[in-house]
Amino acid sequence: MNKIFLSIVLIGLLGINIFIFVPQINRSYVKIKRIEKRINEIDSKVLAFQEEIKDYSEKIEKLKLPYYREKIGREKLQMVKEGEQVYKLAN
Repeated sequence: MNKIFLSIVLIGLLGINIFIFVPQINRSYVKIKRIEKRINEIDSKVLAFQEEIKDYSEKIEKLKLPYYREKIGREKLQMVKEGEQVYKLAN
């Protein structure tokens, strides 16, 4: 009788522990997965920004070349050298 009662009490305590802790463990697992997903999103944004920084660094290096600065001045700013004549072709 004592063994049966002890077994029932132990099973009851085990059931109570399962009832209390399993939902908390599940919520923690879901929260961890959500955080891991957010970390992956942020990592991909970091990589994108690093690529953008690399592109801008390359553009800055190009701006140090006199030929490239002249090209930008002529194409984007429509500048000409003194005494130069510009001819535009009509389509």
